[in-house]
Amino acid sequence: MVATDCGVDGIPRAVWDDVALIWRDIKTGAKVPTYEYGHEVYYDSTYQAHYADTGNLVDAESPRLCPRCGCYRLPDGEDACLGHISGVTGACCGHGVQEGYVLYEDGTVSAPPSTPTK
Repeated sequence: MVATDCGVDGIPRAVWDDVALIWRDIKTGAKVPTYEYGHEVYYDSTYQAHYADTGNLVDAESPRLCPRCGCYRLPDGEDACLGHISGVTGACCGHGVQEGYVLYEDGTVSAPPSTPTK
């Protein structure tokens, strides 16, 4: 499997290491942490994601709270603290572990609006 992780700006930042089952920084080769809604995850040999702190499978049946705002995702998958933003194709609050972003339909990117923290 060859995969590249690009930021919202389209610049490749990491490449998937199929042997170690981790993302590696494209420049340094160092492990890049992978997160699901602000919680670090790892992948097993069948490419299923597990929470790093418990080993539990990441699935819709066991959602976790956002570590930043303390809310669950909305039913449609949007970040609760951002809610629905018109004219947007993607948005993320960053969940306290990454910088958030708003990706507009015209391709422009900005920081998310100020969001509450728990």
